[in-house]
Amino acid sequence: VANESVDWVKALLEFVKDTEETQLGASSSNVSVSLQTRKAQYRKFISPLMLASHNGNREIVELLLKKGYKIDEPSFHNRSCDCSECESFGKRLESSIYRLHSYRALASPVFLCMSYLLEISNESSDEEEDIRSSKDPIIRAFFLNRKLESLVKEEYEFKNEYKKLSDGCEEFAVSL
Repeated sequence: VANESVDWVKALLEFVKDTEETQLGASSSNVSVSLQTRKAQYRKFISPLMLASHNGNREIVELLLKKGYKIDEPSFHNRSCDCSECESFGKRLESSIYRLHSYRALASPVFLCMSYLLEISNESSDEEEDIRSSKDPIIRAFFLNRKLESLVKEEYEFKNEYKKLSDGCEEFAVSL
């Protein structure tokens, strides 16, 4: 992903798919442990979809989204939180860095547009959806902007980075 090689990403996704299918046939209990371990490791690092979004690589973002990868909005707990989720990150700085990487990816114009375009092509019903869960890039940019502005005040270690992301969301919404 870092080298923006679409062919390599496709090959690796096929390998992962084949490996998971093989493990599913062998023992379903091993798969759940494997998936839990992989999820715990990914939470501390940048996922391939995050990296592709940071780099603005439309092809790889589209490929990963079509394969079902997603970026969840990270939760925010106060600095003295002792819950199991916070303890799983270990140090407070690690969770802050993960949150920053997640919001960089979520605020990426490529991710905002591709997630919207792929969602529209996959829609099968005309149900009214909640505005907060909307995939519309302008609405999401406004909500992200508001969230990022609050993080400017909360996450003082990364105040400048969150401010840049907030400004980028504003510029993106205006440019659309």
